Amino acid sequence: MSANSIQRLRGPKREAHARRVLGRLTPSGLSKAEFCRREGISTVTLGRWQEAFGAAAPASASEGFVEVRLDRGAAREGFELELASGRHLRI
Repeated sequence: MSANSIQRLRGPKREAHARRVLGRLTPSGLSKAEFCRREGISTVTLGRWQEAFGAAAPASASEGFVEVRLDRGAAREGFELELASGRHLRI
């Protein structure tokens, strides 16, 4: 999405776009400057989005999948997943 297209987004659509972009930052392994160049946004925009929506800004469940890795040394009887909200899921 080009910078001009982003500027035309309003309300929930703009926030959803910002959260999707922020969700790609950490997994990219890139510096903020490199990431911004790749995404076509300024570092100032990235900083504003991080301030508004959180540094990690996880994607919501409706926005895609989140990779989960299990510790191979863990018991095979089940596992517990702690969500960002603080809730726990035991399987």
